[in-house]
Amino acid sequence: MKRYETAIHSLEEILKFGETGNVEDGLIVPHSLYELGRAHMGCGRFAEAEDCFRKAREYRKYDLRKALNFKLAAAVQTLEAMREISSKG
Repeated sequence: MKRYETAIHSLEEILKFGETGNVEDGLIVPHSLYELGRAHMGCGRFAEAEDCFRKAREYRKYDLRKALNFKLAAAVQTLEAMREISSKG
């Protein structure tokens, strides 16, 4: 769990920097949102993970968009399965 928390902190710092507009590479923010969502998912924070995945999907026109969309679709399916398993107790 500690690794996820460390990753979450680091990714949030990257996203803060990305929001300033100082990032030249447009793929950093959406890919960081995906990774942040995965870290939240690992901690069982499904709502936060879903929010990150939604925000990542809102980005347009950046390199490797198709690859990220594929990973996002798989992550959302995994998230849905994890929610179902956790709801069964």
